[in-house]
Amino acid sequence: MKRFIQTSEDWINIIARIERGMSVTIKEVIEQILNQALSDEEIDNFDEMDSLSKMTIIMDIEDALDINIPLNDVEMIEDRDEFVSKLVVMAGRAGSAK
Repeated sequence: MKRFIQTSEDWINIIARIERGMSVTIKEVIEQILNQALSDEEIDNFDEMDSLSKMTIIMDIEDALDINIPLNDVEMIEDRDEFVSKLVVMAGRAGSAK
């Protein structure tokens, strides 16, 4: 299973911003992982992604944000904005529970 977050220069920039104490939103992290996945897979639109790619994105987001995302809450989402919004809400809930 290919992981997407290891290869992106933009991802490295996000990490550098965090290390310098700069603010990075959950949405920025999720969007970067998603953008990198689409680029790596040479896919133009989110709705063209297969379930394995979506699962890999979710795993990368879980690793990046140290959260657990229930797959049944996101597996049927076909719209990119809805997917990102749902993950932002879930990550916010997970972060507040720690």
